[in-house]
Amino acid sequence: MIRAMTPRDWLHYSVSLAVLLAALFADQIVGAIAPHPLVYRNLPFPVLNAPVHAGEPVIMLVDRCIRDVDVPVYVIARELLDLDDNRRTVLNQTYNTVRLGCETRQAMSVPMPADQAPGLYVYRGVAIVRGRWVTRDVPWQTEPFEIIQRETRP
Repeated sequence: MIRAMTPRDWLHYSVSLAVLLAALFADQIVGAIAPHPLVYRNLPFPVLNAPVHAGEPVIMLVDRCIRDVDVPVYVIARELLDLDDNRRTVLNQTYNTVRLGCETRQAMSVPMPADQAPGLYVYRGVAIVRGRWVTRDVPWQTEPFEIIQRETRP
């Protein structure tokens, strides 16, 4: 049996809707004013060991500031982009430990695939960082670099 809504029912629904909208608005305000937990200051990252041999890691110079973290670890999703034909090689996710403050350091990637074709590439990804107030996806990438095959000796 369906009954008509009473004025009291309308009041309950209106109050519930107002509370829901206020919560959504507050969430947007906090997200807009909360500090970014991670900021990269030198994008694109310089590659220090270019050209890179297939099967070897990329060594990057990373300048980052950690301003606000809820957990001292963040997840990194990454890929290798072939600039000649826009093919992507998705690499396994990894994680990085952090502490508050700014630092410039050499960071080493996982080794590039040993069978990676020679060419011009960009190593890029996104760091997923959980701050106290918000979780942010922070994109990053290296400057273009060349991957070359290792020389085989007879």
